[in-house]
Amino acid sequence: MLQHVLLNSAEPLAGLLMSRLIPLSVKTIDLIAMPMAKAASKPSVKSYPSERLMCDVDPLDSLDLLHLTASNASLVPETILLFWSSLELDHILTWLSRAQPLAQITLVLQLLATSILPDSFGPVVPEHSKSNILRQTKSEVMLVERLLNLLFDVPQLLPDEEPYTASELVQLRLDVLRLLRELCTTQHGGHLLATHALCVGRLVRLLHDSVLAMYAYKENTHNMTLALVNGSVLLLAHLTTSYREVVDLRVRLAAVPSGVHKHLVALSRVAFHDGVSVLENGIRPEVKEAAHRMLDEHLSLEEGDAVVELFPSAG
Repeated sequence: MLQHVLLNSAEPLAGLLMSRLIPLSVKTIDLIAMPMAKAASKPSVKSYPSERLMCDVDPLDSLDLLHLTASNASLVPETILLFWSSLELDHILTWLSRAQPLAQITLVLQLLATSILPDSFGPVVPEHSKSNILRQTKSEVMLVERLLNLLFDVPQLLPDEEPYTASELVQLRLDVLRLLRELCTTQHGGHLLATHALCVGRLVRLLHDSVLAMYAYKENTHNMTLALVNGSVLLLAHLTTSYREVVDLRVRLAAVPSGVHKHLVALSRVAFHDGVSVLENGIRPEVKEAAHRMLDEHLSLEEGDAVVELFPSAG
């Protein structure tokens, strides 16, 4: 029924539906999400939502409804633009904070995938005045930064809840990485990531951590860790090649602790793995080639000599 209304009605009717559905859904989600965020910011207060409220209100139901609406609206450019013009950045940032349950964060990531439009990402600031264009840019930069934080943050738990498993946390990183790669399907999205001060450095950190985890084999997460290695190398290669005019790699690597070292070690391990260890079997050929290419393009002579010393097969 919802899909029929969104796709087969005049734009004013779709706008009327969204003007009622979206604010109601947002307020329902925030009944739980806002107290969770406040409790996380002041742990000593422990002002979590009441047990009765938690029983009566499930934010996932409202998020599911928003996701369904956005998925159907995405089939019509004008309608999905209207949808994302009706949501505010502050709400999305709150819903994506580490104070929220992992299941909620995952669903918000899926919702955000519908916001990848030719000229925008995330909530859309209406009217293209100069000041609003600046607001849109700032909004998108803040949203990307929140996503980059999720590559390393561990969502908090309510008292007495069971800790998240290692598989659940690695899957969260995969979901974030998948969204970032989807963002690169548009020129606007790729440029947004390439020009973000932290993106390349954080991806290098993710790659380095994932390579270390790959060699510290854990059965339940190994395949997912290999997917993180493959995905982060390919995304780095895309950003540093397709947007080389705006990516000063030295500056980007300086934005993370030991960034230059992590870049050199992680890419070298991927590029020059010998395939003997079964731990490396999941590294795809195109990933190995991309790592080779990035090393060739960005290594200084001294760094190249260091690679040869560490990995004789590189000589």
